[in-house]
Amino acid sequence: MQPIVLDGRPLQGGSRYRGIGTYARELLRGLGMSHYRDDIRLLLGSRNGELEPDDAELAPPLDLRIPTMKARLQPIADPFLMTRLLGKVKPSLYHSLEYAQPVSAPCPVIVTVYDLIPFLYPAWYPWLRRERLLALHLLKRADALIAISEATAQDLRTHAGVDSGRIHVIPLGVSPRFRPLEPDEAERILALLHLDRPFLLAVGTFDPRKRIDLLCQVTNAVRAEIDCDLVIVGQQGNFHPRVVETVHHAGLDGHTHLLGHVSDSTLRALYSTTSCVVFPSEYEGFGLPVLEAMASGSPVAVFATSSLPEVAEPVAIVSEQYDTRGMARSILELLGSPDLRAERIAAGISHAHTFTWDRTVKQTLAVYGSLA
Repeated sequence: MQPIVLDGRPLQGGSRYRGIGTYARELLRGLGMSHYRDDIRLLLGSRNGELEPDDAELAPPLDLRIPTMKARLQPIADPFLMTRLLGKVKPSLYHSLEYAQPVSAPCPVIVTVYDLIPFLYPAWYPWLRRERLLALHLLKRADALIAISEATAQDLRTHAGVDSGRIHVIPLGVSPRFRPLEPDEAERILALLHLDRPFLLAVGTFDPRKRIDLLCQVTNAVRAEIDCDLVIVGQQGNFHPRVVETVHHAGLDGHTHLLGHVSDSTLRALYSTTSCVVFPSEYEGFGLPVLEAMASGSPVAVFATSSLPEVAEPVAIVSEQYDTRGMARSILELLGSPDLRAERIAAGISHAHTFTWDRTVKQTLAVYGSLA
């Protein structure tokens, strides 16, 4: 059988710690246990660095390499580089995980689309919009598109002009490793982090749409009634100065802990002990940290925007967009009632367990089967 080519570049570099890296890893793991396991060829960047040991164990023995260019040029060049590579390999199927769709291909093409954020918020992401404009137009040529939420599917219809018949909505899953940590182990990890006060938790890279300003407003409104800190987890990269500045102007300097990237066990300890996870994002294609937090035993607060109600309802605090005071009131109500908080946590764990990577892979394999 001709090979199936899977774009594995999200497993290289910083992307492996983001949702797209988790998606690529879990998909590769599932394919390795399917009848396609001997046919997968992983596409990697020629100069993006080697895979981490855990990911390398999942990878097929042979890979394909595509030229690595400057970050701003790669999305522009990818359609042409992919056209040339697929013309040489002539696979039975190509699955793109991040906009790397060929101009033309000798095989069926599947594209997973997480969101169309650069095109929905062009003022915030002007460079990304320019880099990916060709990729947006090429979406209409794909044989099948996998949207990770109904919100993304609607954006594909509205902003990319994709026919509904070629869109498959396949939600993401949550790994079984996200579960409540034993209290003693969680407390040991918190001691190492010097966290000895109640805290609100935020997870992610706070680029403009993640709304660090709204997070600070919610935190200050909660702190007006309850003395607590704010913990932010995630590599901030180029956005670090803006995050620090916003925290400073909000008067939260002495009450905020910027932890950067943390291990799974540390993240689970934070999820298991936080007063509440606050997820103030203005737009998400899915919002995987919401599920991971619930599965780990944390109550979660989100705004009713984009895909977040799909993922969070009916067990999370869901407030109207920008209503930071309303969100703070709901968090305070939750913290003032141990029974209500315990009820939310139990419901969240049950809800999160309905989203499995096994289901994601099974539905993806069904798309493969319809085309390969």
